[in-house]
Amino acid sequence: FVHDKAYDRTENEFFSLVNTYDPMNLVYYLKRHPYHVSTLIQVSKVAKQDQNLALSADLCERALFTFGRVSLSTFRQKIGEGKARLDFRRPENRQFWLAGYHYLKNLVTKGTYRTALEWAKLLLSMDPSDPYGMIHFIHPLAIRAYESSWFIDFCDSGALDLCDTAHDFIRQTLVLAKLQQKDTVGAKAQLTE
Repeated sequence: FVHDKAYDRTENEFFSLVNTYDPMNLVYYLKRHPYHVSTLIQVSKVAKQDQNLALSADLCERALFTFGRVSLSTFRQKIGEGKARLDFRRPENRQFWLAGYHYLKNLVTKGTYRTALEWAKLLLSMDPSDPYGMIHFIHPLAIRAYESSWFIDFCDSGALDLCDTAHDFIRQTLVLAKLQQKDTVGAKAQLTE
């Protein structure tokens, strides 16, 4: 993603409002700029602190919708194929990651584990170096979403080899996945291993 000069001016106004430490200024700013991603994410956090989870989720969805509006059809096609990549080092791309992360957490709060798992998979596929630690969301979400067969295939695919810090920790969840598959012998063998 790339910001044009008008959007950069909007970003500068946003940062000056953040420095006032008054969330109502951001709310008024959002009324003037209803699709400004940084403001949507920040007001979403404010709504979450005020225990307004529905509004928080709605604002995250609007931020993600904004990214969908400005993305090219080839990018959307690559997302569907699992070939889309976003460089986390670009600040413009980080807003997508942040909006996706907060949306995923809202989905978990709602108990929609399957959708949250799909978002975790998407964010992990965007950058296999996993800057937001999506790998730590995938294993509990896979069990809660009853996607144990997918999780077993995922662990066998070698995708965990890229994440050396969580490799053994995540593999422990294979025991639960095999129990969901009614494979008690395999679960015992995995537990022993």
